[in-house]
Amino acid sequence: MSTKARLDIKTANKIVEFLNDLLEYDRAAVAALVAGRVICNQKMADHPTVQVHSQKDGFHIGLLGILNGLCGIKKNGYGLIVAHFGNDPKSSFNRLKKFTVDPTIPK
Repeated sequence: MSTKARLDIKTANKIVEFLNDLLEYDRAAVAALVAGRVICNQKMADHPTVQVHSQKDGFHIGLLGILNGLCGIKKNGYGLIVAHFGNDPKSSFNRLKKFTVDPTIPK
């Protein structure tokens, strides 16, 4: 696969549909996977499309950063797939509500 920063909206839509379907099966498990990060190396951090965050103890990557990397990145460096969180009335935590493709991208 080419690592050019080409936007693949069709793949992003398929991923979003799949992730939203998985929320119906086990929202807590999907939320934990999306929230989780692991330390990665400089080579991964230098990948042209994968979303990696630099923190004080190194570079960190998560599932959403990898999936966004598959779909390409926008000129601002962000991916197409967006996770939406909102208040959970049963607790003091934010709850993963849904995934969408960035609405600023033309369909």
